[in-house]
Amino acid sequence: AYDRAVLGSDILRVRFAKKGEKLVTLDETEQALTTEDPLICNGKDEAVGLAGVKGGLKSGISTATTEVILECAAFDAVLVRKASMRHALRTDASQRFEKSLDPTLTEVALKRAIHLILKLCPDAKLEGPVDTVGTWKPKKVVLKITPENICSKIGIPIPTPKIIAMLNSVEFDFQKTGISL
Repeated sequence: AYDRAVLGSDILRVRFAKKGEKLVTLDETEQALTTEDPLICNGKDEAVGLAGVKGGLKSGISTATTEVILECAAFDAVLVRKASMRHALRTDASQRFEKSLDPTLTEVALKRAIHLILKLCPDAKLEGPVDTVGTWKPKKVVLKITPENICSKIGIPIPTPKIIAMLNSVEFDFQKTGISL
């Protein structure tokens, strides 16, 4: 979340830091950036955060904030881990991004954040579009498994109808082949 007034723009961009560029993070420490550091920048191309690691002081939320811009992103796990280590900034954000988050979950997370804001601040108004940037496509994973294979991996017998019910409960698509119920 960014303070819209402090951000000075409704635009957010991602780029790598320029040689010699610096950023004061939310913990009020100045970071000497390298050209390998991924940044979140405002519409004026000013760094407002170390992508996936820590926000910048100039865009932080305060008690005076009346308008926010929400960013929900998925960043390259290796880039985030290296930037986190390079700046000795081990944060909740960096720990999450280092796990190669599924980019398809960003929309779910954004909708949840909006829901919580509206629940906590009933007079809040949602303005502006939700923009998606990027060309990623979710990869389809196909597994060929049998009830016997599942039970041998888990170590306990589970009836096939229960396996099917569990797969349905977590919204897995599957096809039954050669199974009689």
